[in-house]
Amino acid sequence: MSLHVECGLVRAAGTDIQPIEVGGGLLWSETIPSAGTSTAAVPAAPTDGVSTMVLTLTAEVDMWVSIGASPNAATVTLRRRLKAGSVRSFLAITGHRVAWAAA
Repeated sequence: MSLHVECGLVRAAGTDIQPIEVGGGLLWSETIPSAGTSTAAVPAAPTDGVSTMVLTLTAEVDMWVSIGASPNAATVTLRRRLKAGSVRSFLAITGHRVAWAAA
């Protein structure tokens, strides 16, 4: 049972959106082996007007996830369900972390 989290930078200029692999790369990744919260937080994005921070989550089991300054996936509000094997990306805000709890 685990959640894998990747934090990366994407760049968008007009309609040209570059994925993490091209747009600046992976900044950090962390596997959270049991229900809990990431140790790493989203860093500040460059102030170039075209860069955005993104969190990509890969769920190993069905789970609830929460993203925020003090995330709590065990609460009923402000959480999202991820199915086992799913991969989802979310826009990220500086200082935010990820938490998960079993579904």
